[in-house]
Amino acid sequence: MKNRFKVLFIILVQSLGFQASFAQKLPNIQRTNLRAPNNIKIDGKLLEWNNKLQAYNKSTDLFYTISNDDRNLYLTVQATDPDVINKIVGGGITLVIAKTKKKNDKNQISITFPVTDKKVTFFNLKEPQITSDPATASHYQTDSIVMRNNSVLSLRCKYIGIRGIKDLDSLISAYNNEGVKAAILFDNKKSLNYELSINLGHLNISIDSPTSFFYRILVNGSRTRGDLILTPTDDMDAQKIAELENMANRGNAIIRQQSVPTDLWGEYTLAKKP
Repeated sequence: MKNRFKVLFIILVQSLGFQASFAQKLPNIQRTNLRAPNNIKIDGKLLEWNNKLQAYNKSTDLFYTISNDDRNLYLTVQATDPDVINKIVGGGITLVIAKTKKKNDKNQISITFPVTDKKVTFFNLKEPQITSDPATASHYQTDSIVMRNNSVLSLRCKYIGIRGIKDLDSLISAYNNEGVKAAILFDNKKSLNYELSINLGHLNISIDSPTSFFYRILVNGSRTRGDLILTPTDDMDAQKIAELENMANRGNAIIRQQSVPTDLWGEYTLAKKP
């Protein structure tokens, strides 16, 4: 039994080490333009990318790729850190397209997904094993968590926020025929996959005369506000009250961390067919 736990521990450490090593080899900002795969689908699955994205940004803790074809610009994102995942679900990701890097540029276009209500959604991605057999616990637990979390996402992530596109309303359904598509989904590794596409016409750019533009990827931060207050009961002794206070402090630290926006800037030129 001890040997089995040891093997599982080694596998876990090795997988985390591989992930960290892979992130270290990627540039912080995507370096080149890129044609999107011919079979690209906005479905929250990264099968067409073989789960290999172009950059890993340390400020946002995101793997990402910007790409295009003759009709659309695509943003593909993967988040693996549980805190970053909850931050995205709580406040969405905004893709900004602009001619300058000024945050107050009046001519910039922004697309935010998901736009959710103020109801708090928190995914516990660090749950303990739920079966007694370590050999099967991880598999069944992960499947259960992914299915449940994707069900929640399908209910919560239904709207896209639009700014700067005259022909579109400020809030549209994620299931639309307006040339803007978005999807978000957990995979079987409990990573969050995020896909967005925008018709080039909405961005006032064309594959026929591609010019460089700036993009900003903004993780908005959870809209959760206020401190977590845990009230002790009359039967609690000093030790239990102290534990309760520590729990509240840890919870408030997480809330504050997840409410702080993070972003990255890059420059891109549409890639023509080779």
